Amino acid sequence: MEDQIRKVCKELASAQRKMRRRSNAADLWWGLTGRMMKVALSIYILSSYDVALAVRFATSARKKRKALADDGAAVGRPPIEDWFAALREEELFPLVHPVTLAEKRVTETAKKYIAGSSAASWVQRMNFCHHVAPPTSVLLERYKANLQAEGSDISAALSSSMVADHGRPGRYAKKWLQRFRKKWNLRVGKLSNETCIPATELRSKVMTFYQWVDFLRTEADGRGLEIDWLNLDETSVPQSFVDCQGNIARVGPRQLPCHNIPLHRRRGCATFVCVVAASARLQAVMPQVWIGNKRVFRAKDLREVAPEIPHNCLLWREATSWNTALLMEKILTLIAERAATVLGPRSQLALVFDCASVHLTRAVLQKAQSLSIWIVLAPTACTHAVQPADTHVFAGVKAFLRNCVSECKMRSPNGTLAQADWLRCCLKTESFLKDRPWRQAFLDNGILGERHCLSAKLRDHRFPSPSVSPPPSYDLLSTILPKACQVHYWDLFGGVLRVPPLV
Repeated sequence: MEDQIRKVCKELASAQRKMRRRSNAADLWWGLTGRMMKVALSIYILSSYDVALAVRFATSARKKRKALADDGAAVGRPPIEDWFAALREEELFPLVHPVTLAEKRVTETAKKYIAGSSAASWVQRMNFCHHVAPPTSVLLERYKANLQAEGSDISAALSSSMVADHGRPGRYAKKWLQRFRKKWNLRVGKLSNETCIPATELRSKVMTFYQWVDFLRTEADGRGLEIDWLNLDETSVPQSFVDCQGNIARVGPRQLPCHNIPLHRRRGCATFVCVVAASARLQAVMPQVWIGNKRVFRAKDLREVAPEIPHNCLLWREATSWNTALLMEKILTLIAERAATVLGPRSQLALVFDCASVHLTRAVLQKAQSLSIWIVLAPTACTHAVQPADTHVFAGVKAFLRNCVSECKMRSPNGTLAQADWLRCCLKTESFLKDRPWRQAFLDNGILGERHCLSAKLRDHRFPSPSVSPPPSYDLLSTILPKACQVHYWDLFGGVLRVPPLV
């Protein structure tokens, strides 16, 4: 019995010594193994003493260690410089000129990490500076070139799999790319169609926009008026939605379903001029205008659907499907006439629209002034963040229209859609807009409310609450207008200011 107890105590003492050694090593090496620490130091040396890169490797390597059971407490930053300063000459030499197989593997791992980091940084630069998503084959070639620049090369298996299938990556290369993307936080996809604008420029432009909005609020409060906010914007709507997603049957490799749409229908488009209001009673009477040329809006189709056109929906057959300055004047007149039927004498219309050229002609701005409509211009390249039609309306309208078109084609005997039926689908958007409250869109974009609960695109900029504000100066206005755009200051503020400004 005593011998058994003695053996257990001896084994316990040995385990405690090993535990203390592991604990001391973990404290000394920041929880890394000896090999991990050597790789981190090799990365630091081979990358021309890039501390951030070595720290990134050490942090990711620590997360992979299952033996570490962090309790969520901060572990600090790995002391890369201290490790380097504590190296002895016999420890430094293998990191620069490896001799043994183990030393060469450490250096090779460091070179691959540096090459991968360089390739990932290159992808980020291509995305944000050149606005392009590099193809997979180009990324592989870039990684190979980076490795060769470090004095190494990719494995034979990856090299042979890079162009295995008619220039496309083979199975091994695809598996390698999956691991590479996961490691460097990359993904396969398309770049967003939204306008790219630096955060500082976005904040500066939106601040000017909010100053304009606050100025109109101040003027309305001083005159005892209540502002009814509107937003007008145009969007192009195709006659055929070939990008609709749905369920597709897998019949066979030679039996692939396709759209049965003539070429002229695939190219034909109409312009939808949408007017949304923060007030439900005003939204119920706002005009929704569809503009089409003589091939898109054929006379016989218009006659066929004429009895079904809602009171607020208008189909205009023009020489072009695009909105023009003359049509803008007609739309502004309609807005003022329809609003007068539901608004009282203490109400004031304020219209937000973007800086499209047809909106900024002097005739259009003076027409708005003559109709007592106050104007606010959404800054160039910022409409995706502050214009309610862009942020809340058009995506829903087009999804609704796509569903209507799909349902009409399913009811058709041969799956074709007549142009008159397409017009009927367009007319249904009027009820979609009228039946939904759009006040939240104006709140999310900071036009209404105290700007405490802005949309995700604006929330991080921490815009101040509304305050008493003067009108934006001409220099500030020039920052939100398109380049080479000349707009008279008095045409924008003449309906609000009592005296012409000195600019």
